Parts: sequence; C-alpha cells; structure tokens
Amino acid sequence: MKTQPLRMEFASQGRRVPLPGLLAAGISALILAWVALQMVDAMAERARQQQTLKRIADESQAPPVQAKALEKPDPKDVARALFARQTVRNLNTPWTDLLAGLEKAPNNVALLVLEPSAAKRSLSITAEAASPTQMLDYLAALQADGRFANVALVSHQLQAQAPGTPLRFQLRASWGEVP
Repeated sequence: MKTQPLRMEFASQGRRVPLPGLLAAGISALILAWVALQMVDAMAERARQQQTLKRIADESQAPPVQAKALEKPDPKDVARALFARQTVRNLNTPWTDLLAGLEKAPNNVALLVLEPSAAKRSLSITAEAASPTQMLDYLAALQADGRFANVALVSHQLQAQAPGTPLRFQLRASWGEVP
C-alpha cells in the first residue's frame, strides 16, 4: 500500500488581485494627483491675485488731503443757521419754571412787562408796587428763588399822576448758565 504524500501549505501565495481592481486603483491615483495639482495651481493663483490687490491698494492710497481754503458761506445759509439756533434756544427756555417762579413771588405787585432774552438767558421785568417795602419784598423773593440768578433792581420811579401813586420799578434777572 502506497500512501500518497500529504501536501500541506504553510504559507499561501496570497490572493491575486483582479486586473480590473488594479486598473481602477491606478485611475483613482491619477485623478487624485491631477486634482492635487489643480488645487496647488489655484492656491498659487489666489496668492498672486492677493498680492496684486495689495499692491493696487497701496498704490491707490491718495496722498494726504490738504486743507482747502474755507469758502465764504452763502449768506442765506448763514441766516438759516442763525434762525435755527435762535429757534432752538427759544424752545429750550424753561418758560414753565420761570413763570412759576414769578407767580410764587408775593402777589401784591402788578407785573406790567416781561421781556425775556433767550440769547442772553435774561429776563427784564417792569412792575408796580404800592410801596417801596412791597417792591423790596418782591425783589427779595425773586433773589431767594433758585430758578433766578443775578436778580437786581435796575430802576424805580414814583408814578405821581397815577391813582394811588404806585411805585414803578424794573428788575433784571437771569437763569441757567450764561453762554
């Protein structure tokens, strides 16, 4: 009896990769290389464009602007600006506070004329009182009121021809900060 030799393979020769798989891997590698080259070219082109833009921006920087001689403004524009400024000043005058301060003072004095000047922030008051004491009390009341500053008696005169011979006087006061 003859036995046949037993063939044992301890190391296989490996699997053979089919030709279509090798061909697909090769084509994929070529495409990957081509895309990488395109990307490198695009990045280089972008860098060139950025350098060009920077150079153009640096060259186009205008030299420092020299101050032009001021042109004479149009008189109509000046008049409009002055009118607008005066209107704003009049609107910002604290009329309510000023009138409340005048009403708070003793009421035995007759106010004849109120002449406000918003530009000077001052108020000229012409009034009549029955006696010098009433006039001075009114003056002291306005001086004590915090809404008014620099309250001063400008003039006074006895009205001999008027009934009761009242004392007419003029005060000047200011409010806020003088511009």
